[in-house]
Amino acid sequence: MAGDRIIASKAAYPEGDLYEKVSWEEIPDEVQDNDEDKIVEFIKADYGQFVLSSHRFRGDRTVTVKREGIFQIIKRLKEDPNYDFKVLTDETAVDYQDKEPRFEVVYILSNFDKNWRIRLKVPLSEKDLTVDSAVSLFEAANWFEREIMEFFGIDFKDHPDKRKLFLYDEFKGHPLRKDYPYNKRQPLIEYLEVGMSERNHYPGERGAGYDAEIDG
Repeated sequence: MAGDRIIASKAAYPEGDLYEKVSWEEIPDEVQDNDEDKIVEFIKADYGQFVLSSHRFRGDRTVTVKREGIFQIIKRLKEDPNYDFKVLTDETAVDYQDKEPRFEVVYILSNFDKNWRIRLKVPLSEKDLTVDSAVSLFEAANWFEREIMEFFGIDFKDHPDKRKLFLYDEFKGHPLRKDYPYNKRQPLIEYLEVGMSERNHYPGERGAGYDAEIDG
């Protein structure tokens, strides 16, 4: 495998590499302790009743928590000046079809000033796919969570706007679930004239058919 990478590198850069070569075998599975580990310990100490597990792998810290505690943990990480995670870098979901709980909602929080990042995961049973929305903490969560609702069928309590982003209302099923049939046919619908009140975008949004006379 390493030999294939070297061949590909030489083909792409025949004049030679610009950077020092690092063998994949030299990358450690674990890294030295630093302040990001203290964040994990803080979560386990202050919110231990919600913590299910934690691990560290190649610089990534992950804490798995119960849904009942996710909102207050994220809120504390954002608002506490000792941690100051002001950015929700990503929020997504994973379907482990043959596991129970089957689904996980995944949050990645970042503190760019200190170059910190932490991943929080919330396992959800297929029988109860509901978790608190993070929109009141991060505006970015709005579209992240709408996409998760649409493609995985996970509901976010108190989300302010549950309209679909990508699929039409008559679309059946959730296409990012592992058991969604790859050849499933969707119902055909008639072309609809959509009025301004029904447009699924914000005024002036790029690629949304902005009309200066209407959208102002």
